Amino acid sequence: MVRAGQGVLLKLDFCDGSVANYKRPFLVINKDNDYIYLLNISSTKGKEHKLGMKSNKLISRYRPPFLKSSFVKLDSMYIVPNREYIKNYLLCEGRAMHPLELQDIKQCFSDYRENNKFKSKIFNLDRIEELNGTLILI
Repeated sequence: MVRAGQGVLLKLDFCDGSVANYKRPFLVINKDNDYIYLLNISSTKGKEHKLGMKSNKLISRYRPPFLKSSFVKLDSMYIVPNREYIKNYLLCEGRAMHPLELQDIKQCFSDYRENNKFKSKIFNLDRIEELNGTLILI
């Protein structure tokens, strides 16, 4: 089963309403019986200037589950149904990031949410399948 600290590669529409054109990495920061909560991940290459924004946080120990130097976007949460299909999209063979790194990201995310505007988007299985192709439900 999917757990916090793992990465997934999915095509999901952006929280601002823009339609997704490509798959991108997300970090699982939490889950419950119904949903998995994801934060958008971006590589730092060519975007170093974005690290100065309070909505972005550099991931010090990014590997695993991400292969490149990365930052997490704290201003948007992507919420997907908690179902077995998500295992098919795990990065790095399901290896999770270092627990202290995850704890730090969760704390920064919590702090950001308290003091800033924040967006979230809930996806249903039909939209996820439309964007990513047929889901294999185990």
